[in-house]
Amino acid sequence: CGDAQSWKKLLLDSVGVYTSMCFAWFLLFGIKAAMKLARPFEDPESLTSELLTALAVSAFVFVSIILLDFVADRIGYVASTQRAVIKIILSFGILTGFAWELCFSLATEVVGERVSGDSGSLDVPLFLGLAFLVTPAYLLHVAPITEVCRRAVVEDQSNASDSCIDRNELD
Repeated sequence: CGDAQSWKKLLLDSVGVYTSMCFAWFLLFGIKAAMKLARPFEDPESLTSELLTALAVSAFVFVSIILLDFVADRIGYVASTQRAVIKIILSFGILTGFAWELCFSLATEVVGERVSGDSGSLDVPLFLGLAFLVTPAYLLHVAPITEVCRRAVVEDQSNASDSCIDRNELD
């Protein structure tokens, strides 16, 4: 079934993913609480509140990543520091995904109720439409950059860490 070392690595990876998701949920609900304090008379589960929360999360993540990058550049290119920064940035990605997923879910309910009277009837068509829009953009813009970085890391380990970091190095 595997040696003890591989089980230990799997357990540590699982704990890392769990911790990242908890961190993301904690920040999401912290931002939602701050939004509720800023707008005390608005329903926190309304579409407007969810949209404002998703926008606030996106702005928070954007600023945080810039600050993390600035701090990481000042600290230096120590591998452990770089891995920590990348793991935090990946957690911010999860946070952004959670916020926009909540907004998208509520928006599909609202549109479904107004169009057909059933909040769940438009989930699949809207999901497929979103996938139809996002997949080509991913394949045109994100995948080529990822492939260039992966190749740089594989071909030249010494110079690649300055320009690209392979996610497989995070282990």
